[in-house]
Amino acid sequence: MAEPKKKAAAEVLHREAARDAVLEELKRGRPPMTDAERAAVDAELEEGWRHARKHLKKKRAA
Repeated sequence: MAEPKKKAAAEVLHREAARDAVLEELKRGRPPMTDAERAAVDAELEEGWRHARKHLKKKRAA
C-alpha cells in the first residue's frame, strides 16, 4: 500500500490557523459550519495549495 503524501509544513500551519480562526468565530457566537460550508472551504483551500505547488515545481525546475 502506498504511503500518504506528507503535507508541507506551511500547509499544516495554514490548516491550524484556519482551525483557530473557526474556533474564534465560534466563541463570538457564529453557528458551526455546515458540512456543505466546510466542504466548500476545504475545496477552495485544496485548489489554492494545488496552484501553489504547481508554481513551486516550476520555480524549482528553473
